[in-house]
Amino acid sequence: MGVWGCGGSEGTDGLEPLTLAPLPGQVYVAQIEVDDSSVYVLNFLEGAQHTEPPRATLYRTRIGEPQETATILAEGTFSRFVLGPTHVYFIEHVRVDAPPNGGSRELGRLFRIPRSGGGKELLAEGLELGYSAAPILAGPHLYWMGSAYQPTNSVWRTSADAPGPIERVAEVPVHSAYNLMRSETHFYWREKRTVSFTPRVVSNALVRLDLQSEGPQEDVLTWPDDEGLVTPYAPISMALTPTGPFAVFGEDDAPSHRLVHLPLAPHAAAQPTGIQELPPGVASLRFHAGSLYYVSTHAQGIHRRNLEEGRVSVLLPDLRGLNQLAVSDQGLFFVNAGRIQHLPHAD
Repeated sequence: MGVWGCGGSEGTDGLEPLTLAPLPGQVYVAQIEVDDSSVYVLNFLEGAQHTEPPRATLYRTRIGEPQETATILAEGTFSRFVLGPTHVYFIEHVRVDAPPNGGSRELGRLFRIPRSGGGKELLAEGLELGYSAAPILAGPHLYWMGSAYQPTNSVWRTSADAPGPIERVAEVPVHSAYNLMRSETHFYWREKRTVSFTPRVVSNALVRLDLQSEGPQEDVLTWPDDEGLVTPYAPISMALTPTGPFAVFGEDDAPSHRLVHLPLAPHAAAQPTGIQELPPGVASLRFHAGSLYYVSTHAQGIHRRNLEEGRVSVLLPDLRGLNQLAVSDQGLFFVNAGRIQHLPHAD
């Protein structure tokens, strides 16, 4: 593993954010995305004691046109969404009885809604869902990762343009798979693998699947579950860059986390490289124009790391409790004190 380092610090940029719209009531931001004209914010509330589906409200407000309130695009039982060229897509959770073993089984219904607003259109139902139904749009298909009601994980797809069949693209037997991501040519995800049960030995892998051939998937990188380099049995904050994913490793109750680079170099000696010690509560890792951005629920401000020079800056250092962030050519977008805000990039 590499040596941890924080690089230099360039301080703050001294910019003031613009409030675009307030949000009503208590807000827990699960996701923020942005296109050329609008910001989309998902307010998410987990069901009571995790026995009910989540409840979510998707808001939209325009960039550069402050509004008295954000527009509600959709409400339902979904926890993630994805922007398409003309529509917003999301998977609603549906819990049904699963005899004979008792308990319940979680399925999903795929909907889309025009980005300008309108009624929901059902594209598919009976979707197998995993820990987090985070859809990904690639060409004419929408993809997601979910379990097939057995000890496997699978990558599934269906048409993004009209109702169509559900197809299994890849299967991950016995492993636990998380963090589905895509580049121009490949899907990537992270796997936790139990090597042995007595003694219990766990390993990790970064796996990819060619978007064109769609199989078989291949390991890009594997590494042991060393102390201090922990990857949980759940999605973690990751961002895909041209040189490979960056990830935030660390247990939830650890005093600090680590920013780690997972190289795509195809050689056996390649290992995750430690880049920087991070405060706890780091989330919403985003890559844009050669820099990584992230927020922390514990530390103040929005953090930016220039990957080429290693410089770390803290933007808006007086902000607390941010948990989600979106970045585009127009700047940074986040929710602060119940308000959707926009911070332009420094010149």
